[in-house]
Amino acid sequence: MAEKLPWFPFYGYLFFDDEAVKLMDDAGVGRYLRLLWHQWIHGSVPTEPPALARLLRVEPSAVEELLPVFPTSADGRRRNPKLEEIRAEQEAAREGRRRGGLAARGNLLRGRSAGSPPGSAGDSADPQPDALPPADAPREPSADAPAHSSAAIPAAHRLRAFESLSSSQSLSPAEGGAGGRSGPAGLEPALQVARAANEGLRANPHLGAEGDLHPLRADLATQAVADWLAAGIPLDLICTTVREVAVRFRPNVRARRIASFAYFDAAVRAADAERTAAATLRLPSTAPVLREVTA
Repeated sequence: MAEKLPWFPFYGYLFFDDEAVKLMDDAGVGRYLRLLWHQWIHGSVPTEPPALARLLRVEPSAVEELLPVFPTSADGRRRNPKLEEIRAEQEAAREGRRRGGLAARGNLLRGRSAGSPPGSAGDSADPQPDALPPADAPREPSADAPAHSSAAIPAAHRLRAFESLSSSQSLSPAEGGAGGRSGPAGLEPALQVARAANEGLRANPHLGAEGDLHPLRADLATQAVADWLAAGIPLDLICTTVREVAVRFRPNVRARRIASFAYFDAAVRAADAERTAAATLRLPSTAPVLREVTA
């Protein structure tokens, strides 16, 4: 049972609103939770109060308040009814996910997209083309590959697509979008920062071809870039720093790749602090002016 369902959802508002729980002290609540977990793993709790007490390592009198919330079922086993309902729901959901996964896998193996009815394209045991394509015709992806597969897309094209993912539809035509709608104000800076990061990944000697396989998306940069700009950090400094950090990134056991723009936050803010300190050192002295004013 533990292998199938190693966890169970805990609805706190239902548990603590239970009148039986309201009458328990903290130790009683702890014993209740322990028995719930025991039931989830083993299917039931010990039927006899002395056995319950031995399980909980308490005196038999301490389990009396728990007997009403673990009544004896028709099969003679002691269970919490609500937890059994939750178990049935979870097992049904798990079985549905398993069946859905098997069906989707079967569709892909037969060349059909998920949800397409039997008899659709790809069901033929040995489909033959009507005619051979011209030698200069563009090659189409294999019918055995899923429709959304990016394997046939060149890495450079895939990289540009990821950079502008979730943003091109809301850009104006001048910005490379469609539909004539203007894009959000924070989108263009995020796109610039994403491009800088991906340029760094492509130039990273430690990544090689991996630098093209996992590009960073511009829509994921929007919040981080907005925070940096709100802090007064110049966009060109952000792009330069992000590019340099991406070039120097070394994959390791904890981080095989850069998955979020939060990775650059410390470096960007440190670079801005250095810029601010350098600008402060270059400020002209105000002492001569003060002497003239006070003279």
